[in-house]
Amino acid sequence: FLSAASHPEELVIRSKQLGLEAIALCDRDGLYGSPRMHLAGQNHEQRVLVGAELTLQRPEPLPYNRFPYPSVALLAQDHDGYRSLCRLITRAHAHHEKGQAGIDMTDIAAQRSGLLALVPVDPHAPLTDQEMSVLTEAFGNDAAVVVWRHLDATDSPRMAHAQAVSLQYELPIVASARPRYHDKSRHALCDVMQCIRDGTTLHAA
Repeated sequence: FLSAASHPEELVIRSKQLGLEAIALCDRDGLYGSPRMHLAGQNHEQRVLVGAELTLQRPEPLPYNRFPYPSVALLAQDHDGYRSLCRLITRAHAHHEKGQAGIDMTDIAAQRSGLLALVPVDPHAPLTDQEMSVLTEAFGNDAAVVVWRHLDATDSPRMAHAQAVSLQYELPIVASARPRYHDKSRHALCDVMQCIRDGTTLHAA
């Protein structure tokens, strides 16, 4: 919530314009935009993948609006995967206040049928060795490390960290746009929404 500045339909149209074979929507801890993106995909003849990015639980809970945060993005490969994803989302929200969520990697591993696991690694929100070991053992060839570039100072350390994790756990690396808006004209709006989420102002940020 308040972390992006484009509608699902706009992302579908833009992906079609760019000639992408498919686009995946991974909302944080939910499937909020998936129905609209699925319909847009049908209307524009663009393949849409269903997924969600689940926040990993920590012994000492982190502020939910913190970014980056430790997470795993899960993509449904089929109906069985969609069912698994829905169950995991339900578990992630259980025993948490409204608007917050978190789940253990062991729970994800136990409900991994029909899912692909993509790890958006970041040196400021690393997964533990135990989490990575559980993930690689459970998902095997259905797991990968995700890298993305937003043309800012965080790119180089994040990509170096991703390469190190890939080598250590023998996971392939996949590229993602991980977009927060579909067109650069939304950059300013995205900044405003980020400030709202963080409870600050553009000047203070």
